[in-house]
Amino acid sequence: LKQSRDFSKKASEYFEQALSRQDLPIGDRATLEDLIGRLQREAGLHGAASEKLWKIVNDPEVPKTMRENSSREWLQAESLVRADIFQQLVNAFMARHGKFPESLTEALRDHLSQPDARAPAWLKDGIRGATPTDAYGLPLQYDPGKGEVASRGVRALQALRASRIIESLIVSNYSASGRAY
Repeated sequence: LKQSRDFSKKASEYFEQALSRQDLPIGDRATLEDLIGRLQREAGLHGAASEKLWKIVNDPEVPKTMRENSSREWLQAESLVRADIFQQLVNAFMARHGKFPESLTEALRDHLSQPDARAPAWLKDGIRGATPTDAYGLPLQYDPGKGEVASRGVRALQALRASRIIESLIVSNYSASGRAY
């Protein structure tokens, strides 16, 4: 996994260099920016990926299909950003109190009680006591026993992708054996 992340990070850096070319057509520029955003997400650079993909989503010069594809990728990246932020809050709570918070709201309130604390606007629901959500609108998943935060939307998407791969393998296996699926 670390090698894959390192490769994705290095590849995104190379493509960033290619973006500096002034003669790059807008369509190619958008394609490269989308690819960079995806690579950054895979490298664990969720914030950078979210920003890059959001820029494409909101650029009227980018073809509609590219904006739609980038918006799906943005949902993943932004959901991971939100999970990362709450993971940091949970870790900070643990460092201050020696235990994991019972809820993400408790971690957020503890954070906001600290001097000079800041919070993104999307956290307002968590401040009011509602369960914080990922970019898909699904509640963030939190295990208070382990102190682990995850995006339900991203996990659901990963499960769907895995099921498609498994189905493809089953169909391929049946086809190779001459049996009908």
